This record gives sequence, structure tokens and C-alpha cells, in this order.
Amino acid sequence: ELINISASLAYLDYLNTTYSNINNVAKLSPDELPIKPFDLINFPGDIQEFNLTVISGTNNTLSVNHTSYVDGISLSLDKSQIIFNNAGVQFVALRVEININATPGLQTIDLNITSGMRVYDTITISIETFLVELC
Repeated sequence: ELINISASLAYLDYLNTTYSNINNVAKLSPDELPIKPFDLINFPGDIQEFNLTVISGTNNTLSVNHTSYVDGISLSLDKSQIIFNNAGVQFVALRVEININATPGLQTIDLNITSGMRVYDTITISIETFLVELC
């Protein structure tokens, strides 16, 4: 794969002249959860913890939150706010639990990192829930 150096430099110059603070970015990783084939959460009673990476390009206070609630699935974070004194990387633990009253099917929840009204990044949590059949 070839890289067009002159076009890349022109693009970087455009970014620096267009935006007042090019480093005012934040990213949540991974982009989606759970990651197959490690999605060990499908049945009522299942619990799984995910380690999320939060990257910030500047000093900032970021909130981690989910915008929707799904009956039968509980989400909890070990911290809902992350303070960056400088650009850097921090980690958040997300605990997902399928409750006994979960509805079977694909459930989708968005998890955001925000600062004030600005949404920096969103990841999607998709959980396929099954009910145990007793024969």
C-alpha cells in the first residue's frame, strides 16, 4: 500500500488551519462489545466484565455513560468519570449481567464518552440473549 506524502501533508496542514485544537479528541476502545469468539454472555445469570480503554488527546474530564436501558440487562462501570490531567490513556471496567427477566433476542446498547454536551465517541454493545430450555 502506497502513501501519498504530499496529500498527507496537505491534509495535516488543512486540519491545523481549520480546527483550533486538533488534539481535543477522545476515543473509546474496543469499537464494539462483546468481541467474538469471547462473547460468553448469552443466558440469564451470565456475567462478564470488559476492560475498556479511554484515550484523550488533551486534559479533559470525560463521562462514560449509556443512553438506553434494556429490560433484563444490567450495566455497571467501576467509574463513570475519568479525569485526564494531560493527554493519555486510562481504563474502565464495564460489568454486563443478564438478569432472570431478560427477553430473548438481540439487545443493543450504546456506550458514550462525553464532556458536557459533546459526545466524543460511541461504542455498541450487542448481546444475543437466549432462554434455557428444559427437556
